[in-house]
Amino acid sequence: MTAREHWYRQLASADLLIVEARERVEGQKTHISDLQREGQSTGKAVALLRLFEETLHVMNEYRSTILDIVRRYRLPVYQERGAIILLKAKDDVPRRGRAVNVL
Repeated sequence: MTAREHWYRQLASADLLIVEARERVEGQKTHISDLQREGQSTGKAVALLRLFEETLHVMNEYRSTILDIVRRYRLPVYQERGAIILLKAKDDVPRRGRAVNVL
């Protein structure tokens, strides 16, 4: 696995974790509403919500860091007659046309 592939996998993993964290935040908000409606204490539930929100914030910062790293890698593409085609690897360059690297 190349370094670029590693960071793309990290990005995909971070995206999944962010989705899960958002779901937990929304679920906890619903739980707090249920507790309030039932007249029960919400102190611990609110504290847990704050923890979930802080975790989500940290995950979003980590994702931004990964994106900064991923943006440094140029993507290999093939360009012919105005068409630009993303290639799997630099050695996948077709015989005609020209290969270029773009961000």
